Amino acid sequence: AIGTMVKFTALLEKVNNLQVDDPISSINRIDECFLKLEKHGFNVTTHRSRISKLLFIKESQTSALEEL
Repeated sequence: AIGTMVKFTALLEKVNNLQVDDPISSINRIDECFLKLEKHGFNVTTHRSRISKLLFIKESQTSALEEL
């Protein structure tokens, strides 16, 4: 249980440090970890929402670059 709490804390720190230029694969791995933690009863809604917003921004940038 303590290990899971430590992992949750580490993931929160990673989410706070996420940038738009981070690889999508890294962002998706963090999101997958949050899904696993959610199954253990952690409230991850806010943090997964931030990840979703970041992925949306990345997709929008990619679309804009393709249009150019």
